[in-house]
Amino acid sequence: MSTTLHRLLAHAAAVIDTFDLPIGMMSEEAAESLNKCIREFRLKHTRKDSRLHTMSDMFGYLLVASDPVLSSVGQQERRRKYARRQGTLLPETLRLLADPALPAAGMVEGCDCPVEDGDSSESSSSSESDE
Repeated sequence: MSTTLHRLLAHAAAVIDTFDLPIGMMSEEAAESLNKCIREFRLKHTRKDSRLHTMSDMFGYLLVASDPVLSSVGQQERRRKYARRQGTLLPETLRLLADPALPAAGMVEGCDCPVEDGDSSESSSSSESDE
């Protein structure tokens, strides 16, 4: 086994335990996914008379956007608006989402014989040993 592979497999748990945050929060994906939103906000909603004003406006925007209470208010309004716009589901869709008709308990589909409770392989092996 190579040294790199050994270090990864044998010592990864110890390294992960030393982190203060969960491993998923160490990823840069969240920051990268905001690049488009940040660029749009910077171009449309910040003052462009100085870098200091632009950065302070961006900082304020990021503080507001990261606040869980304020962002949840926006989500609730979007959900209400979407629900009003969409209305109820079509009857065909509701039929597809309904529970399928299940076969009677103890019966296997396509077989006329009832299924016994428990593991059938144990019962067949014990009956063979009794003979």
